[in-house]
Amino acid sequence: MKSVKKLFIIFFLLFLFPFSVFAQEKDRIITLPRDEIVNDDYFAAGQTVYISGTVNGDVYAAGGQVLVDGTVNGDLVAAGGVVNVSGKIGEDARIAGGQVIVSGQIGDDLSVAAGTLEIVNEATLSGNLVTGAGSVIIAAPVNGNVRAGAETINILDNISGNVEAATNNLRVVSGAVIAGDLTYYSENQANIEKQATVSGQIERRTSSRINVPQSQDVQNFFRRTTAVFRIISFLSSLLIGILLTYLFPRFVGETASLLGKSPWLSLGIGFLSVVLFPFVFIILALTLVGLPLAFILLFVYLIILYLAKIFISYFIGSFVLQKLGKKTETVWVFVLGLAIYFILASIPFIGPLFSAFATLFGLGALFIEIRNLIKR
Repeated sequence: MKSVKKLFIIFFLLFLFPFSVFAQEKDRIITLPRDEIVNDDYFAAGQTVYISGTVNGDVYAAGGQVLVDGTVNGDLVAAGGVVNVSGKIGEDARIAGGQVIVSGQIGDDLSVAAGTLEIVNEATLSGNLVTGAGSVIIAAPVNGNVRAGAETINILDNISGNVEAATNNLRVVSGAVIAGDLTYYSENQANIEKQATVSGQIERRTSSRINVPQSQDVQNFFRRTTAVFRIISFLSSLLIGILLTYLFPRFVGETASLLGKSPWLSLGIGFLSVVLFPFVFIILALTLVGLPLAFILLFVYLIILYLAKIFISYFIGSFVLQKLGKKTETVWVFVLGLAIYFILASIPFIGPLFSAFATLFGLGALFIEIRNLIKR
C-alpha cells in the first residue's frame, strides 16, 4: 500500500511539482533548517533554496540559487543559476546550473551540466565525474573516472581512474596524479606540467568523428529531406502558435514574461520535469493498474514539451521588439520570435544546444504559469 501511495505521489509531482513543493515557502525563499530531519524524499522550488537539514531520501531542488550544506542520504538532483553543494550527499549528485561549486562530500557519482564547474579542494568525490561545461576546475581528488567536455579543463588534484576529455585547453598542474590513461580530443596540445604524473597512456586525438564516404546523391537526399522536415516543423509550429496567441493572448504573454522575470527558476523546473518524467513513466508502466495512466501521461507530456517552443518564441519576439522600441500585435510578436528561433536552431553545432535549453526554459515557464492559473 505504501508503494502504491508513493507511486501516485510521484505521478502528481511531475505536474504539480512546479505548482507546489514539500517545503515551507515565504517570498520564494525555501529553507530546510539545520535541526530539521525529513524521512522521505524532499522537493523544493523557489527563488532561493537552502537545504541545511537532514534528508533521509532524495532531494529535488530548483531555484535561482540552490545552497546545500546539510546532509542528503540519497541522491541530489538540483538546477539553478548558482548551485553550491558544501554538505554531504550519500549517493549520486546530478546538477545543472550557470555556476556550480562543489566543496562537500559526494558519496557516489557526480554529473554536472554548467557554465562553470569548480570542485574545490575541500570536496570529496567517491565515484565518477561526468561533466559538460564552459570551464572546469578539479581541485579535489576524484576516486573514479573523469569524462569532461569543456572549453577549458584544469586538473589540480589526483584522479584515481582514467580521464577522457574534449576541450580546447587542458592543463594538468604540478603535483596532480592521473592513475589511469589520459585521452583527450583537442586541436591544441595539453599543458601537462613537469611535476604532474600520468601513470597510464597519454593519447591525443584531433577529431572524435568518423568520416564515412558518401556519394553526392546521398548527401543531397539527406539535405533535401532535412529541409522538408524543417519546413513542415516550422509551418506546424506557426499554425499552432498563431491559434494559441489568438485564442489565449494573455496566457501566452504572461507565460513568456516569466522567462524574463524568473529565467533560472524556469530552467530549473524544466530540467527537473525532464529528469522526473522517465522515472515516473517506467514505474507506472511496470504496474498493471498504472500502464494506461503511463501512456496518458506520455501523451500529455509530449504535447507540453512541444508547446514549450511556442512560449520561448514569443519571448524572443517580444525581447527583440522591446529592444527596437517597436510595438505590434501579439500574433506578429510570435511570428517574429518563431522565425528567429528556427534560424538559431538551424545553426550547426550550436542549434541543438540552443533548442535543448530553450525547451527547458519554455517548459519551466509553462508549468509556473499553469500553477498561477490554478491559484487564481
